[in-house]
Amino acid sequence: STSGLAMSLSDPLSILGSVDVEAFREKFPMDDRAFEFLVAAGPAVQVRVVQTFNPRSAGDADYSGLVTSFVKKVRGEMDRGGAEHGATEAGATQAELEEFKSRFPMDERAWDYLQSAPAFAQVRVITDFRPRKEDDTDYSAAVTAFVKSMTQGKGGGKGKGPLHVPERGSRFSLKARLE
Repeated sequence: STSGLAMSLSDPLSILGSVDVEAFREKFPMDDRAFEFLVAAGPAVQVRVVQTFNPRSAGDADYSGLVTSFVKKVRGEMDRGGAEHGATEAGATQAELEEFKSRFPMDERAWDYLQSAPAFAQVRVITDFRPRKEDDTDYSAAVTAFVKSMTQGKGGGKGKGPLHVPERGSRFSLKARLE
């Protein structure tokens, strides 16, 4: 239903859920640099890392190198849009993309570009896209630029936004990040 779609767009947690990266850090100790790298990777990568990280040895004093390597691996898989690697698990549904298109009209070329983007980029567009002008009749260039900034150069472009590193002991969630 449309009301369900509107609710999922206004509450991004319905797409990705809550990720407690602090609890992950307590379970797998890492230095600040590795932790910031995980946080900067974005919500879809965080979900996948927290759910699937499984080192061979338990109880190590420092997992910084392993976590950093695993984040790079997951991000690379998701950048390639590899459904065989589970990248679409946290992706946007077709209905959510259609709802986004109705809110932000775009031409067919921009629409095709958004639909062919990796799952993580689609989720970021739906949750983070904020146009400069709300009353525009064509958001094609803005949407295309936003998607491109996340998919080229490992996502370090304008679409990423500022790095948000939660304070130690705080619960990190996508909802808190977007407020």
